[in-house]
Amino acid sequence: MKKYLTIIALLPLSLCLSIAASAQTIVNGVPWYDQNKKPVSAHGANIIFDGGKYYLFGEYKTDSANVFTGFSCYSSDNLSDWHFEGIAFSQQKDGRMGPGRVGERPKVLRCPKTGEYVMLMHTDNLQYKDPCTCYATSRSITGPYEFQGPILYKGQPVKKWDIGSFMDDDERGYLLVHHGMIYRLAEDFHSLDSCLMNSVKGSGESPAMMKKDGIYYWMSSHTTSWERNDNMYWTATSLGGPWAYRGEFCPVGSLTWNSQCSFLLPLDDGRWMYMGDRWSFPRQHQAATYVWLPVEAKDGVLSIPEYMESWDVATGKSVNLPLITIAKGKMLSKPGDTLHVEFEGTCVGLKGNTDDNSGYAEIAIFDKERQVVLQTSIDFYSKAPATGLRWLSPVLPKGKYTLQVRCSEMKPNWTDKKRIIYGSKGHKVEICEVVLPQTKAANPILPGFNPDPSICAVNGDYYLVTSSFVFVPGLPVYHSRDLVNWELISHGIDWQNSNQFHFENLNDNDGIWAPTIRYHDGLFYIVCTMHKSGGNFFITAKDPRGPWSDPVWIPGTQGIDPTLFWDDDGRCYYIGNRYDFKQQWQGRLRGLPQSTTPTSIALQPEVLDSLTTPACLLQKLHGFQWTFSREVTFSTKRDNEWAGITLYRTANSYYTLMKGIDCIRLTKREKGQSTIVAELPFKEKTVHLSIEADSMRLRFMVNGQAIAPAQPMRPLCDDGKYNKFNGLGVGIYATSMSRKSKTIATFK
Repeated sequence: MKKYLTIIALLPLSLCLSIAASAQTIVNGVPWYDQNKKPVSAHGANIIFDGGKYYLFGEYKTDSANVFTGFSCYSSDNLSDWHFEGIAFSQQKDGRMGPGRVGERPKVLRCPKTGEYVMLMHTDNLQYKDPCTCYATSRSITGPYEFQGPILYKGQPVKKWDIGSFMDDDERGYLLVHHGMIYRLAEDFHSLDSCLMNSVKGSGESPAMMKKDGIYYWMSSHTTSWERNDNMYWTATSLGGPWAYRGEFCPVGSLTWNSQCSFLLPLDDGRWMYMGDRWSFPRQHQAATYVWLPVEAKDGVLSIPEYMESWDVATGKSVNLPLITIAKGKMLSKPGDTLHVEFEGTCVGLKGNTDDNSGYAEIAIFDKERQVVLQTSIDFYSKAPATGLRWLSPVLPKGKYTLQVRCSEMKPNWTDKKRIIYGSKGHKVEICEVVLPQTKAANPILPGFNPDPSICAVNGDYYLVTSSFVFVPGLPVYHSRDLVNWELISHGIDWQNSNQFHFENLNDNDGIWAPTIRYHDGLFYIVCTMHKSGGNFFITAKDPRGPWSDPVWIPGTQGIDPTLFWDDDGRCYYIGNRYDFKQQWQGRLRGLPQSTTPTSIALQPEVLDSLTTPACLLQKLHGFQWTFSREVTFSTKRDNEWAGITLYRTANSYYTLMKGIDCIRLTKREKGQSTIVAELPFKEKTVHLSIEADSMRLRFMVNGQAIAPAQPMRPLCDDGKYNKFNGLGVGIYATSMSRKSKTIATFK
């Protein structure tokens, strides 16, 4: 009976979209914020998955100088929302990681043999003339890590700068070094026991590596300091080579989508994620951002073909952020030019254009008392021109604010150790739009006594109703425009119509259960169960603020938790839930996935003829010309187990094309009578089944060949006696014919 309400909302705290509890949406090219509303500062990073969480390690930068202050650690359940765990490795009192030194590119690995966490790092002086690869260790993944000094190969330190790390399938760890050097870590990860490669011709800095389908992929950037360039890659079937140059993995001229590679993260489904940095000296703490994108790799070809500003890690697909424009932008041409925009809410953002003549935007947010509540810097520089989202603020207390954007006197510029100047040629800040995202709601959005919520949307307004058991007034009705802020506007049961209900002698957990609110053709409906006193009923109102009608009881309806459904022809259907839950398939209701998405179904005892839920997923059909096909992978040794596709209208009228133990069978059910139309001997595990409709004729195909002559649509037509349901659906179906089964069928 109980239902729980979850609000889907944008989470600016980490600048990621929490679409659902399992969603993993990453927003690229904007600063991310941790639980303290501070920038996530972890550059030159790597991630390891440990104990059900992701741990991100990187350089904790300053906004003034390129000096080592510590290596940070953040944790996340979803690669989107980052929690600052602290400085995992701090500046030392003296020595290689002491004051006035450089510390870069920390890479943490867990040693399988000892269970210890080992952090590799590049140390150097400020002139980059004293490079050395060192390491630190910790028994806890979050640290603190204890400095152990240089990591040695044959008793000598590795005096190089940019490094990477890689764990192979056999859980051996490797140190990657710029220009193509590969060292294997000893079993305790405290030293290097072999050098597999001394160099890879043409490779540069910032090495990263992945392996897929037996092929190793080596990423590297050109040696242009923090400046973006078109990164490149090599492939090999052995870490010892030979390594073949394969070119760029992003479109040439995109400059690796204005980023530099840092790490390649394996995801849990065999896919990989590219992790890159958008450096921003000197404002590396506030303004440097990240580019994380899905990687495509097949047969030695590696690519990131498109830039996605925001994407779902679970699907690898682009996600559109729900941003509302509240003000047009402005060109801030010179230092001191300013834009002011007033807004109300909890978060604000900027869209804009970037190029090599742009600089920093100095951001300030003032509350209504003109107190500064936020200050930061945003980088509008990019060597390759781009347009899009530049910034979203962390979550603020709900209120009225003024956003100030000012063109800064400072611009992103730096030099390398050869004193070559990089960065912007100008200061301008080109703002296209000022935007407001939806803010995350704090659950519960409706605290107190509000169980079993149901919501419907009508012309941009939302209406919600909850259970009320034996209490009067009952069936409270709420209104909202944003799914977050709710106002009580009426009661479906008030003192005017309460005499139509009999609450006497009921327990306080009986009475009004699990209502559903719906809107159709100018009328609001609430359908509900009056448990132990009357059964199921509905009430109506032209205005959700009331008045609501007296109840209309629905005789003959079984169970609880009802809802209403209107089909395309205007007919309304009552849908209920059996109270004896053991009689139902304990599965979950799902929409039919697209054909490219593999779907696995456990065979269920229920069949299409039954009134309980079989293992069947359908999509509604429109029109008279269509094709439905699925590749079915399924094997069994039992003659009661079948899996395939169906064209279904009611329990008395359908076609099935099913794979069994040793054959493919086409069955027709017409007016409650089943007939086997055709059988085809078939013992292979996988088969391609399809149904083709052309007007009133149906062709049923097995691996592209017809199993029988064309069949009529007539058995599925409404004759007024058997076929009461007006919807025709096609989908996938698997059954064990009234017996228990552990068999799985997969459809693609």
